[in-house]
Amino acid sequence: MTARNLTGVAAAVAAAATLAAPAAGSWTASARGNGFNRAKTIQATAVAAPTAVLQTTKNVRVTWSTAAFVEGGAITTYVVRRYPAAGGGAATIRAACAGPISALTCTENNVPAGSWVYTITPALGKWTGLESPRSLPIVTA
Repeated sequence: MTARNLTGVAAAVAAAATLAAPAAGSWTASARGNGFNRAKTIQATAVAAPTAVLQTTKNVRVTWSTAAFVEGGAITTYVVRRYPAAGGGAATIRAACAGPISALTCTENNVPAGSWVYTITPALGKWTGLESPRSLPIVTA
């Protein structure tokens, strides 16, 4: 680097340092004692593909296996998605399978006519795991 470049870099660093506002924060403890918290790790692989079974011409029961943390313990909530079997983005899932599900099965009622596949994603709070492979296609009337 030339002396001119170094002077420019030094001036930029000095300007940034004088313009930055200092950060402040504080907290108080209302109890005494020792404690700790340990983060858990999710498996690096997705859960197995779910199974989709036609209950009626428009109702599909979806079941899946549990996901677990590497350190042990099951993940207790899942997100179900439905896709057109021919490809494309996720379709709007019906109420019984919408949102985080705290079970290993759900039945989606009044599924629009078509050929569909389902996926499962483990979820816990704001964290989500890997989406599963797609189920075998199921055809609704």
